[in-house]
Amino acid sequence: MSVSDLAHELAKRCCATVPIRAYVEGLLDRLGVPAGRDPKRLQELDEIYERVLRQQLVEHYSNAELALIARTYNTPEGRSLMRKAPAFTASTTKALEAAFVAQAVELAAVEGQRSLRPDAAAGDPGEHRSP
Repeated sequence: MSVSDLAHELAKRCCATVPIRAYVEGLLDRLGVPAGRDPKRLQELDEIYERVLRQQLVEHYSNAELALIARTYNTPEGRSLMRKAPAFTASTTKALEAAFVAQAVELAAVEGQRSLRPDAAAGDPGEHRSP
């Protein structure tokens, strides 16, 4: 198996530990997509999420790190962490955004900028939100 193939296999193992549907649902909620979503469309989004996650894992981590991630998240404690991660990420992101927006507005005023980027002030999810 080539080094590249190994990286992709390890990334696949890492993805198998991630509650992808919870992350997809959370992202859709943050984007304001109403509940009552089509299961077929959700499956397509799950596949997109996993594909992007795999690409990012391979890009940012070594094979040794990917192996460690997969091993860690396949333990009882790791599985518990992963079950809690989507809610933790959502609540932390929301709290940080609230704190940062107020500070960013003040910083922009101090530094003589007229305002934040229009999309930042409006809360554009594509520019400053995490998955």
